[in-house]
Amino acid sequence: MSEKLKSKLNWQKLCYKQVRREYVERLLEQFGKDVLFEEDDRGFISLHWAAIADKSDIIDLIIENGVAVDTKVRDTEEPQSIHLAALEGNIDAIDCLIRHGAQVNAEDKYVS
Repeated sequence: MSEKLKSKLNWQKLCYKQVRREYVERLLEQFGKDVLFEEDDRGFISLHWAAIADKSDIIDLIIENGVAVDTKVRDTEEPQSIHLAALEGNIDAIDCLIRHGAQVNAEDKYVS
């Protein structure tokens, strides 16, 4: 995906807004599964934004399309999706991530 198109879409952050599952399905049809792994400027991918937004239906779709439930933000000491959901108090997202096998005792550089 070109940098211009990626910045124009900036679709990961849309997960934080009011994006619906159908929109993500259309992006997958148009751009393929690789779009799910595109990082934004902070190192977040689609799964991270969906966890922050408490979008369990989108979390399901993202994981079903190959994103590992325990994918960390950019480097290995950064938080996983379950940490981000917990910081926001997003119980639905936490439950969804656990159903998909997220490690409930996962550590990051902030919490051990």
